[in-house]
Amino acid sequence: MKWGIMATGKIASNFAKTIRAMASPDEELIAVGSRNAESAGRFAAEYDIPVCYASYEELVSDPQVEAVYIATPNHLHYENCLLCLEAGKHVLCEKPLTTDAGFAASLYELSEKKGLFLMEAFWIRFLPLYEKLGELLGSGSLGAVR
Repeated sequence: MKWGIMATGKIASNFAKTIRAMASPDEELIAVGSRNAESAGRFAAEYDIPVCYASYEELVSDPQVEAVYIATPNHLHYENCLLCLEAGKHVLCEKPLTTDAGFAASLYELSEKKGLFLMEAFWIRFLPLYEKLGELLGSGSLGAVR
């Protein structure tokens, strides 16, 4: 997957480091977008990202970018996800996906309609402990959970 990162803060840095540490030919960090050129340029230089953009619109317009990791402030997640999905990009959005359940539902509806992947970056969901907890709760062995 050819990734773009939207924003250049600490969370975006963590994602860039993670992609770099994967050393997988299947996962490639190819672009970063910021609200200003200087920030995008510094981030691109630090993480050896070949292309940087001074706007989010430019980032999602890049035909080489297949998926976007969104690391913007929480209150911007809905509009940023919408921008990416409308541009035909898969989306991994830092939590929370949105600040409104209705907005989240509309994003999932749009992603399904367009055949795009959309996910909130809530990694603990995939820990074995949560799978085991789901099994316990589903089995009824703990009794009625209230």
